[in-house]
Amino acid sequence: MRRSPAIMIGTGTLTCFTRLMARVVDACRKADEIEEGLVAVNEALEVVQKYDERYVESELYRLKGELLGMRGEPENEVQEYFQQALEVSRRQLAKSWELRAAMSMVRLMKKQGKQKEAYELLNGVFGWFTEGFDFPDLKDAKAFLEGLK
Repeated sequence: MRRSPAIMIGTGTLTCFTRLMARVVDACRKADEIEEGLVAVNEALEVVQKYDERYVESELYRLKGELLGMRGEPENEVQEYFQQALEVSRRQLAKSWELRAAMSMVRLMKKQGKQKEAYELLNGVFGWFTEGFDFPDLKDAKAFLEGLK
């Protein structure tokens, strides 16, 4: 995974680069390689801006928030990235990305003791879906909602 982005940059082939980088960032997150993940997400966000490749922009902001939270950055900074992820996904009508961003936000809100607000946010996003309830993100959201009741 680490070699692929370098190869893409070296050949000048940046189509789908942000999608690949989102996967790299998520792998770094799962492996607790926070600093490497932050470097990768910042690189991907530069490509988003430079080439207007925005279809995973929301996920990149969400992942950056997750990594900053893992690093122990202030909750308001983490929350800003989750909020940005929500805004981008809503603007793009990207409901799956919105669900992921909402899940990250409600986990933070729950930690802050804002269960009612967390429930309202997640329930609003979850309620949009009419199918695909065996999808892992929807299963997680449903379980989280039940835990917030």
